[in-house]
Amino acid sequence: MLKDYQIKRIKEQYPKGTEIELISMEDSQAVPSGTHGVVDFVDDMGTIQMTWDNGSSLGLIVGEDQFKVIKKPELEIKELTCSEVKELQNRNYEFLILQGCGGDLSEWVEGFTKMLKDEGIAKDSFSFDEVYSFQNENLTNIAFALNNKDLDLGKLAMFRLKIRETFGAMWLSDYIDNGYIKDIGI
Repeated sequence: MLKDYQIKRIKEQYPKGTEIELISMEDSQAVPSGTHGVVDFVDDMGTIQMTWDNGSSLGLIVGEDQFKVIKKPELEIKELTCSEVKELQNRNYEFLILQGCGGDLSEWVEGFTKMLKDEGIAKDSFSFDEVYSFQNENLTNIAFALNNKDLDLGKLAMFRLKIRETFGAMWLSDYIDNGYIKDIGI
């Protein structure tokens, strides 16, 4: 039986819409090897519930069935108000803020993710689970959730110092505590 943290991790790794190719499955009603499918959801037992191209809905069991991710769904960058940004402090993890991000925000996410991989801070399979944007003092800012175990937070801390001047990079806690958000009276 999987522990709660293991189930949570499976849910994070295989969000709805993730495209998967089956390699092998040990089941009397097994889906044929090579079949593609899409994740519907991960249930409370940690089984990845699927819709397969052949019409089957047989779920995948991590650690027993062999499969590979073909494509993860597009990450939704949610826009927040400054008040909602302050509420992010109530999470059990930190965020990294990049200030003054113009243009296509998905390009910022892709570029920053690539930088983290190139610097050896993130594993090759890494992707952000949560990314938010917000406007403050005529700047577009991005908040990256640091809740993924595929990040080396020690290396990230040093890297943040290196990119501080270029990207205005800071921790959310510093951003809030040092009064960078002006329109909500912090």
